[in-house]
Amino acid sequence: LSCDGTVKPLGQDFFYDWTTFAGPTSDFKGISFLRENETLNGGAAPKEGGILLLDRTTKTLFLIKAGNGSLVSSLPISMTGPMGVAYVRGGTWANHFAVVDENDNRVYYLDETGGVQGSALMSAYLANPFNIDHIGTTGTGIYPNHLAVLADDAITMAFGLPVQTPLPGIRIIDQSGVLKKTINTGAFTAKPRGIAHIPGRDEFWVFSSNGIQVYRVDFDGQVLDSYDIGVLGVGTATAFALNLETCTHILPDSSQRNIEFYGQTGGGGGGGGGGGKPK
Repeated sequence: LSCDGTVKPLGQDFFYDWTTFAGPTSDFKGISFLRENETLNGGAAPKEGGILLLDRTTKTLFLIKAGNGSLVSSLPISMTGPMGVAYVRGGTWANHFAVVDENDNRVYYLDETGGVQGSALMSAYLANPFNIDHIGTTGTGIYPNHLAVLADDAITMAFGLPVQTPLPGIRIIDQSGVLKKTINTGAFTAKPRGIAHIPGRDEFWVFSSNGIQVYRVDFDGQVLDSYDIGVLGVGTATAFALNLETCTHILPDSSQRNIEFYGQTGGGGGGGGGGGKPK
């Protein structure tokens, strides 16, 4: 990172009205940041990067420019219950999109034209997956090129039968779907809904829909910092991304139908594509 990924935002910098490129009933459950020249369906992210969005309603991926909100490309996908998306930059499935599907508890690996090239089943240890991010480089070298999957429930075996129990948290898995670690978030949130790994650190930002809070947690589940993003302007959100160029925090706010950016400016005007002043 060329910025400090651990710094909390001071306020809303700007937002983009998503109805300029998607429908008013869109439900963006997944969000990820694309670096320059990373592509979706022939469209490349520009120098300032791009925002990849997963619309649950239409089962479509959208790529918009981070700098002005204009649409770069879109792509329908074939999953029946897509919930989260991440761009995989290294490992077996490098340069693919990882999409979690809540209907069959799988991670699907899609190429840039939407073709499913592989998948990993997670039903042996989780149910109700909600979101995902790729873990790149880490501080200690542990879990590089793994995936962090948010889920509400755990699956355990009792008398030879699977038992589903509530266990909100982060599952760190390898790209073949093998569970490496479970991080229980129940001590600080029962509804983890968005996650972003902080490159170069053994840490995540975790968005909680309980009280509209964001927590910085380490790989052991210890809360290192937190802030109330609802106070800064978010109404209702179910996804979270970290801008890898500016370290702003990005969320799709369904109560406003905006893609909102939170950073150190905390009072800037809007960009293009229907952007506007902070609420």
